[in-house]
Formats: sequence, structure tokens, C-alpha cells
Amino acid sequence: MIRLFCEWDEPLPGPGPTGLDLGHMTFIGDKGSCTSKNKIPSQSMMLFISFAQLLYGLEQLATRKLLEYMFVGADAGSFIVKFRATWGRRVTVRCQDVLIDEVDIIDLCRSILSDVQEFIARPENQLPEDDPGREDMSIAITDLTQAIGGSEAK
Repeated sequence: MIRLFCEWDEPLPGPGPTGLDLGHMTFIGDKGSCTSKNKIPSQSMMLFISFAQLLYGLEQLATRKLLEYMFVGADAGSFIVKFRATWGRRVTVRCQDVLIDEVDIIDLCRSILSDVQEFIARPENQLPEDDPGREDMSIAITDLTQAIGGSEAK
């Protein structure tokens, strides 16, 4: 199983985040891990935009519209995670040529979706109602949930 852990780059100014605030992602699997933290140059990314991109790419893999997806953190051109279909419903996940894991695509989607939803549900991480990133996230969550068969994700 692969887990996704996220955090803000620095304490957020003001009352809460916007869709453009920077943060970090860490992917952890049974065979390895990959993080955007503590890199030079910085690999921090606009988290909410990156979440939407990641979920959209996973939806493309789950529906077999793509057999390979390269996630690039928004505004972090050097943080790249590669997802590649292998056989059956299996997908390898690599970062800088490090194998993180090989997993079932539906299990991967459910795990990542759950981790993203858990992060964005925390009161300190919620976007304002009028933030454009909020709608993008909502669409990406809905599309991925439908692609993997419904309501099993949080």
C-alpha cells in the first residue's frame, strides 16, 4: 500500500490556506519513499493544485485512458512521481528511479484519495468558499471516486 502525507511549507499567513499556498508531499510504500521536503532547490508545490492534478492523473490510469502518468508537483518542476501500468490492474510507482511500490490501481487510488480527503478536511486546511482551487478539488475527487466505483474512499 502507498500512503501520501502532506504538510505546509511554512506556517500559513492569514486566516487559512489558499489554493496557491506551498507545501510538501511524501509518498511511502513497502519498497521505498519519496518526499519533496528539504530539497535544494526547493521542491515545495502548490498543494491544492497538485492534489487536483494527482487525482486527475490517477483517474486516467484507473480508467485505462493512460498507461503511464508522470505527476509533477505544481510549481515544483523537479518533484516527479511516475505511475506506470504493468500487468492486470497493477501499477508501479517510482520517484527519481526509486521504486516506492507496485500495487493494485484501485487500492492505490483509494489510499491516495483517502489521504488527500483527510488532509483537506482538517479545519486549518480548508479553502475559502470562493477559492478556485476548491472547485477543482471537488471535481477531481468526484471524478476519481466515480472511476474507482463509488463511495469506499472517505
